[in-house]
Amino acid sequence: FEIYGKRNRPVFLRFWVRNGTGMLQYVGYDANGHPKNGQIPVSQIGDGLIRVHGDIRLKGTVRGSVTIMAERLNRYRGGNIYIIDDVLYSCADANGRPLAGCTDKLGLVAERNVIVANTGPNRNDCIIDAAILALGHSFTVEDYYRGRPRGQLIVWGSIAQDIRGPVGTFGRWRRTGYLKQYHYDQRLSDSPPPYFCLLYTSPSPRD
Repeated sequence: FEIYGKRNRPVFLRFWVRNGTGMLQYVGYDANGHPKNGQIPVSQIGDGLIRVHGDIRLKGTVRGSVTIMAERLNRYRGGNIYIIDDVLYSCADANGRPLAGCTDKLGLVAERNVIVANTGPNRNDCIIDAAILALGHSFTVEDYYRGRPRGQLIVWGSIAQDIRGPVGTFGRWRRTGYLKQYHYDQRLSDSPPPYFCLLYTSPSPRD
C-alpha cells in the first residue's frame, strides 16, 4: 500500500476496529498528486507494509500486523512520523500492555524522526504500542521543553534511533514534557512486524 503527502500536507492515518475487523483510514495523495482518501481492512494490505512518501500524522487502535514506513519527499522534507494521539493494540490493556495471546503488531519506521506531537490528547499521557525505528535522527517529543508536564510517555515495544531524542526536561524548579515508562515487547524477538527487520538493516540516511 503506497500513499503520498505534499509540502506541508502530511498523510493522515487512523487505525480502528469495526465489527472485529482492523481498519485503516487514510487521507493523502497518489503519485500524480490526486487526492487518495478512504479506508481499507488491515488484512487487505497485501504485504503488510504501508509506504508513505512524506510526513505522517498517526493515531488509533491497531488490529492486525502492519509496518508503516515514512520516506523523504526530498532532502529537506518528509520522512517523519507524528504520533498525534495514543496508538494502541486492540488486545492491550488500558496502559498499552499486550495481553496474553495478542497477535497485533505495529512497526514504525521513519527515515528521519518519530515524534510525539504536541496535541491536546497528548498533554495528559501518551501510550504507544509499536516497534519504533528512527533511521535518520530520533524518537522525540515536539516542544518537549515548553509548557506544563504532560504525564507519562508509555511505550510497549522497542525503540531504535540514530541519536537519542529528548522527551522532557527535569530541574529543581521546573519540569516539562514526559516521564518515561518504556517496556520491551518480548514477542518482537521471535515475530517482528512485516518487513521490520529488513528495514532495520537498511543504511541510515543523513542530511
